[in-house]
Amino acid sequence: MLPELQYDVLASLASGLSPETVEQELFQNLPRADGQNRSTAAPEATSTFTEAMKRSQGYIVVVNDSKELGDILHRPFDRWRVFLHPTQQRIAEHPPYNGPTRVTGGPGTGKTVVALHRAHHLARNAQLVKNSILLTTYTKNLAAEVARNLSLLITDPVVRGRIEVDNIDVIAHRYFQQLHPNSGDPIERRDRLPRWQQLARRHHLDLPDSFLDQEWRQVVLGQQITTAQQYREADRKGRGNRLSLVLRDRLWAVFEEFTAQLRGENTWAFEEIVAEAARLLHKRDEKPYQHVIVDEAQDLHPAHWRMLRALVGEHEDDLFIAGDTYQRIYDNKVSLRSLGVRVTGRSTKLRINYRTSREILLRSTALLLGERVDDMDEGEENLVGYRSSFRGHQPETASFTDEAAEIAAIIRRVQHWLRQGIRPETVAITSRRRHFGERAAEALAAAGISTSQLDDVATTGGVRIGTMHKMKGLEFRCVVVADVRAGIVPLTAAVTNPEVDPQQHQQDLQAERNLLFVACTRARDSLFVSWHGEPSTFLHPALPTEHTRGSR
Repeated sequence: MLPELQYDVLASLASGLSPETVEQELFQNLPRADGQNRSTAAPEATSTFTEAMKRSQGYIVVVNDSKELGDILHRPFDRWRVFLHPTQQRIAEHPPYNGPTRVTGGPGTGKTVVALHRAHHLARNAQLVKNSILLTTYTKNLAAEVARNLSLLITDPVVRGRIEVDNIDVIAHRYFQQLHPNSGDPIERRDRLPRWQQLARRHHLDLPDSFLDQEWRQVVLGQQITTAQQYREADRKGRGNRLSLVLRDRLWAVFEEFTAQLRGENTWAFEEIVAEAARLLHKRDEKPYQHVIVDEAQDLHPAHWRMLRALVGEHEDDLFIAGDTYQRIYDNKVSLRSLGVRVTGRSTKLRINYRTSREILLRSTALLLGERVDDMDEGEENLVGYRSSFRGHQPETASFTDEAAEIAAIIRRVQHWLRQGIRPETVAITSRRRHFGERAAEALAAAGISTSQLDDVATTGGVRIGTMHKMKGLEFRCVVVADVRAGIVPLTAAVTNPEVDPQQHQQDLQAERNLLFVACTRARDSLFVSWHGEPSTFLHPALPTEHTRGSR
């Protein structure tokens, strides 16, 4: 029954934040209608009711009749995807930042929305030309969704034209082709592993292909190592097993032969493509962009960061970074300061979730309790003070005897949501493997319910279906997280054997756990988690004492 701002203050204090932190996050630098900061502006005299409403900064909406109120409450879901809360507004509309700026926060805290509004804020500068602002992210389908939401937010075609939205690897390939116009298609990880196996046998190394691939990606490419001596001296922090100098020399011979094979076939790995793009851009005095905004920053490889640093000059508002390491689902760990991206004194943490109900958030964060993650800047991240701003339905969990029974229950659940008036495109079904989603899509079609794939940017209608990886950065009113059973979550093939590399084993488990966390926190109103057979061990902390049994 408390007003929202008062609730936020008390909830922040109760969660363990200091009064100084609460004041900083909720009040200081909150922008006012006159452009001044609340912390520096002189006290205002009593004014008219209308002026007071303007100063409410979104906490109060004036409506004239019940129809107007009903229109607000039933706005299309798309409108909520770009809604900016006052505590986010102070970041999005902040005066120029004196260098790179970072925004962190858990799922649903509005990092992407802040990035969209920051892009809009910067694009209002009439001195900017077309495509002088880059808004980029890691995956192609998320880049398409960001572009769509930006078009919802910005109606002025001239202002919108100043912002380019694209996947970061597409940007890299554009510049890479200037150096290597006749190169072949990039080599995927699944195609690299057999090569590593052959090289390990040829060099009599008793090491798995996954270890060799990760060592090459994270150490050799991550640190731009080009000689055997550099590899001897390389810092392998976070890579687990220590390697003797003799073994390092043997590994270097493998890495050289592997690279020679790729160059002989005129092909490159994605990380190498990005590194080549960064090399080209670093040589240029004139940079392609005036501002670069990065979403889902936690999944980027060090080569990506070197390229991003080279895409824009070092000046005010050069880099704006949004990310959350609790949502890292690819094994790319970085230190921003070591890569020339210094955000000290210009970092803000969002703690209030405006997308996911408290009930869903509580169940989802239970998946991560006790897990320690880095903050991308040589520190540690935590979930202290992370909370939701609204109540909703309790998440449902259901167990079934076989896949057919589970899919049948999912169909009934989707039909129930649709009968309630929920639009199909605001409902999503996700699973760890594509196979389950394909079976679910067939069953939905048989029931007369249209579907579309999450990565099909040309089709937006129907219930959305895709893997957990495809859910990153998206949001829906209702979500089914399916097939969450032992052996599938975590996926056995995606986790390194602990006897081979205990450090990598833990990192793989963390990535799989984060993936489930990401999937569950895509839901705004309703979450349904299901499995057949034995449930995933990841679910144990989040399951209620008595969960729904599909066989009942």
